[in-house]
Amino acid sequence: MKLKYRKTKMKYWVADRFEVLVPEIKAKLASFQLQWSAGQIYDRDGRVRLTHGGILSILPGETWDGASGPTKDSKKSKRASLTHDMLYRLMRQGKIPISCRKAADDVFYRLLIEDGMWSVRAKIWYWAVRRFAANFVDTDSISEVFST
Repeated sequence: MKLKYRKTKMKYWVADRFEVLVPEIKAKLASFQLQWSAGQIYDRDGRVRLTHGGILSILPGETWDGASGPTKDSKKSKRASLTHDMLYRLMRQGKIPISCRKAADDVFYRLLIEDGMWSVRAKIWYWAVRRFAANFVDTDSISEVFST
């Protein structure tokens, strides 16, 4: 599915509903007993949904910061970075197990290749998320909510 987005302060804002098949996650979740709500898992805001059939759906208005690290965003990395960020969010929120991290990273790599990224560059990006992104799925990395 084509990703439509706008640039914002956060960097990017999903303009139209975006759906992507994530069979790597579906296969990993097959052995887990999860809190499915009518065959779906939602993030806390209800804008990110993962179906039992392995479709990740992201509603308009969702934001993400693009690819992280010393790199430049391109059209070839937008779908991959959005999908990866939302899968990591579901892990941070305890909606899917942290053991799905490698499968989420595999989805990231597959989407980079599908969107035309040069395979050597995609492999470097994949290596970087495998090496450095583990702390982004740790539920302890969620910052405290403050109020005044």
